[in-house]
Amino acid sequence: METRANHVLIGAFTVAIVVFGFLFVLWIGKLRVAREWDYYDIVFNEAVTGLSVGGAVQYNGIQVGEVRRLSLPPENPSQVVARVRVAGSTPVKIDTKAKLTFTGLTGVSVIQLSGGSREAPMLTSANGEGVPRIIADESALQKLLGSSEDIIVLVNDMLKQLAKLLNQENLDKVALTIDHVEKVIGRFSAHDADIDQAIKDLVDASKSLKITLARSEQLMLKLQRRGEGGDGLGPRFARIGPALHRQRQPGDRTEPRFDRAVLQPGAGPGRAGGGGTARRGTHPA
Repeated sequence: METRANHVLIGAFTVAIVVFGFLFVLWIGKLRVAREWDYYDIVFNEAVTGLSVGGAVQYNGIQVGEVRRLSLPPENPSQVVARVRVAGSTPVKIDTKAKLTFTGLTGVSVIQLSGGSREAPMLTSANGEGVPRIIADESALQKLLGSSEDIIVLVNDMLKQLAKLLNQENLDKVALTIDHVEKVIGRFSAHDADIDQAIKDLVDASKSLKITLARSEQLMLKLQRRGEGGDGLGPRFARIGPALHRQRQPGDRTEPRFDRAVLQPGAGPGRAGGGGTARRGTHPA
């Protein structure tokens, strides 16, 4: 009997050692898991349509964790609290922001973490109790839904204005205008040859005008050179002024001399005066 009792004690001790060792291994594993994951509560003040348990948690587009639980706080049912776990190496700082985003066209929602400056400390729970909290920003979809009423009113006003613009009277006017445009185009098409000829004549006239202007410019240059004394025109025009002055004096018969001074290249004032003296010399005293 004593031998059997010893066997029982040895067996019980062995079982206790095995159970203790198993519990110790579980405890060590739990500590290791706790070190590998950090838990946070992300509070949304909007509906989290498309987000479910097991949904992805991303940090700057990289998946770092998943959603573990979704709940409604009894004190404020308008909020949604998402318990997430992220890799322990994820730098979640006190200025890290969270928001709900959509991936692709499937409507699946994910929690997107972003921000966090290098100098900011790591996010911890208040007073060291519970799980750290992050208040999520308003999502782009929620902003769109918030402004959807204004958008609908604006679209409705635009449709009303469009309906007024496209009434039957304006449509008739548009149709009449199109008909007139078609008639004008048809008339122009019937006179294509005349239009081409008119354009050709205009081009020819433009060329002729350029040639005429060039010749006129050359003629003006020649006249300018002659006026500077190149062929005797300058001195002739210079004698016109004194001749006109003498002609204005009363009783002076200088018209023949003036005519000869202007019209005869070699006639000067002395020669004209000589002729006048000869005539006066033959006059009887």
